[in-house]
Amino acid sequence: FLVSLSAQIGTMPIIASYFHKIPLISLIANVIIVPIVGVIVVVGFMILGLSFSPFLSELAGNVAGLFQTIIAWFAQFFSSFSFSSISIAQIGIMDVILYGFIILGLFLIFQSEFRGKGLIAFLLIANVMIWGNAPKPVTNILFMDVGQGDAALIQFSNGKTMLVDAGNRNRWEDWGERVVIPVLNHLGIQKLDWTVMSHPHADHIGGLVSVVEEIPTDTIFDTYSGYGSWTYNHLIERYTDLNTVINKPKPGEILQITPMESIQFFAPDSIFSVSQRNINNASIVFKLIVGKNSFLFTGDLEHEGDDALFKFGESLNVDVLKVAHHGSITSTTEHILSKISPELAVVSVGDRNKFSHPSPIVMERLSQHKIEIHRTDNSGALWLQSNGNSYWRKEWK
Repeated sequence: FLVSLSAQIGTMPIIASYFHKIPLISLIANVIIVPIVGVIVVVGFMILGLSFSPFLSELAGNVAGLFQTIIAWFAQFFSSFSFSSISIAQIGIMDVILYGFIILGLFLIFQSEFRGKGLIAFLLIANVMIWGNAPKPVTNILFMDVGQGDAALIQFSNGKTMLVDAGNRNRWEDWGERVVIPVLNHLGIQKLDWTVMSHPHADHIGGLVSVVEEIPTDTIFDTYSGYGSWTYNHLIERYTDLNTVINKPKPGEILQITPMESIQFFAPDSIFSVSQRNINNASIVFKLIVGKNSFLFTGDLEHEGDDALFKFGESLNVDVLKVAHHGSITSTTEHILSKISPELAVVSVGDRNKFSHPSPIVMERLSQHKIEIHRTDNSGALWLQSNGNSYWRKEWK
């Protein structure tokens, strides 16, 4: 047990850095698995000694294979527990150095001649870690690169989080598993406060099929729709099983997060949305307000859906626009663009996609308005931060 504990203490920074997880159950698992590994090593040497006999060496190899199967079974069994590991945020080199000093401080504490100095050193280092990692009062907005789909994350200054869509999921790829979950793990997010399903198309909510099994959420925002698909029905069923609150926001509804941060919903209107044959026009549209900064999320809203927004007038004016429907010609009209007047437009789109998104006409329209364009197919993900007075890009680490 002590050998296993020592090994885990030594390797923990490496494991945490690469996998964003700290194994908790490995101490117990290793009590069983390590002796079996020892048996396999012994059998391995026996195979070398029995190389003169194909029959005996094959027999020994089968025994080793049996023990390997047993190890795999135990590993799967122990990892199946929800408490087998905990997710943590990305750690840097300073975190590793501080971790080393903490271990040294603890070691000195247990050495009687150094106990006083060790305790002082431990408390000083703990202070540095606590204050150095204190959350900064900024709002994070991450537009992820999920190919031909949408996924964004909002992390508020008080630590609460909102996931907006999660990309596609099909027989070839699962953007929830490939991108969204790793990003959440990277940031140390183990629970979501809100998840927005902008509308039921798979390129927006497909990745949630994986996310729902890994990262719980308190509340989901769902559109008014009679749309039926396996993906959508499965998600509603799973969220219901998990006692997740399902909320259908109304136009004008405001979700106040902090005195500086809020969400203002513009769409969908229940009567308008359920009558739509084109589910894109039932997309949830909302404005994120962070002090003097604002960001508009538009789902896949098309021309007809734009008409329902005009009643909000000047409220539509924002700094950053998530361009609707991946820059399709059916969205982002001249009329709606003149109302929004953003400085930056984010186009979430897949490289060389079969729909030929984004439309050159829409891109030219944005350029004519002198709007900076960020395309995920060309430039990858985009991480923005706002302190309420200004917003800026943050480099990915």
